[in-house]
Amino acid sequence: MQDQTPEFTFDGAALRASVQGGRGNWNLRLKARAEDGTLFQQRVIVRHPS
Repeated sequence: MQDQTPEFTFDGAALRASVQGGRGNWNLRLKARAEDGTLFQQRVIVRHPS
């Protein structure tokens, strides 16, 4: 599976985006920038059972 850049939309309660995944371990790297320029970065490890 190749890298993906999801398109986030606000549903009235949360930002959501669809991605295509598969079995194995995935690294989800998030970067977001606030209106004042503050950068938020986080890495989440997602494990999908084989």
